[in-house]
Amino acid sequence: MKILIEGLKEENLEELVAKLSELGISPAPIYNSLQKGLDKAIIDCRNKDFAFLSSSIGHLCRLRPLEDKAFAPPSLLLVAMFLDTILLFYILKLSLWSEDFNRLLNILFNSSVGVFWSKAILSLFFIGIYQHAFFSLKGAPPISSFLGMSYTKDKYWTMVAYAIPLISLYLISIGSNLFKLIGLVLLSISVALVLYSEREIYVKPIDKFGRME
Repeated sequence: MKILIEGLKEENLEELVAKLSELGISPAPIYNSLQKGLDKAIIDCRNKDFAFLSSSIGHLCRLRPLEDKAFAPPSLLLVAMFLDTILLFYILKLSLWSEDFNRLLNILFNSSVGVFWSKAILSLFFIGIYQHAFFSLKGAPPISSFLGMSYTKDKYWTMVAYAIPLISLYLISIGSNLFKLIGLVLLSISVALVLYSEREIYVKPIDKFGRME
């Protein structure tokens, strides 16, 4: 694993190099950084040695493991997508789809058609903004992000894929065979986009006490 060492100081160099040498870690990156006037360097360290390294030099500098990458299994992708869809459904149910909001729209439009289309447009707008915000900030919706997933490439296609399920399920629930077919096609496209998107899982950083940050 790669470790970012921050807060390097020349007065601590001798002790720092000695501790690294005990683990067979090359101090060359540290010398190079100090020569360039930098106070940070990246070193390679075996996973099993990280706890000892943290306890040995944690008082001399700050250690931060750089995120390790691993492919997410399809089962995790689908479970995360399902849970994020459920979460978004309940957020909408408690806000734009709530009875209070429905009464407000009835007061404003006094028309079932106006209420329907205003809720539909606002829901689509909210879903788009919601997905864009989390993908821009975290690289994935909240539950997927909590599970350590972050979509790096094909991000916008994946964003669309996460936005589709609620729309497709609504179309399926309408009852018309045509809408059911369209909904099933959209749902299949959504699943396919998620499964074939470029995805990575990042291991959460561990602090010097071995705790997940």
